[in-house]
Amino acid sequence: MSEVRLETTVIDLSRRDLMIAAMTRDWKKSDTLASRLPDIRKVVLGFDSMSDMSRFMNEVVDTQMDNLREAGKLRYAVFDYSKTGWQWMRASPGSDKLEATPFSDRQDLWRVYA
Repeated sequence: MSEVRLETTVIDLSRRDLMIAAMTRDWKKSDTLASRLPDIRKVVLGFDSMSDMSRFMNEVVDTQMDNLREAGKLRYAVFDYSKTGWQWMRASPGSDKLEATPFSDRQDLWRVYA
């Protein structure tokens, strides 16, 4: 019997109403819990735009997600329109550049950093 491991957690905040509602929550408890799970290597946060990502980072990540941020476990993605149509793009804090992925379905967020 093989061991079950949870390596990646995905939080899809690509609907603005969900992102705004999520910003009112206490993320410190989630940050503490997730940072204590030894197999969690990545927490992927998905957004509808770079501005939404920046806002969430400024108001939540930078103030309430110290453990995951300092451990380098946070990853970011933006559902953006590119030359080939809508797709998930990898995003990096502090950069305006987006890296294309082959995933064009909103439900594919979990695959962006797999």
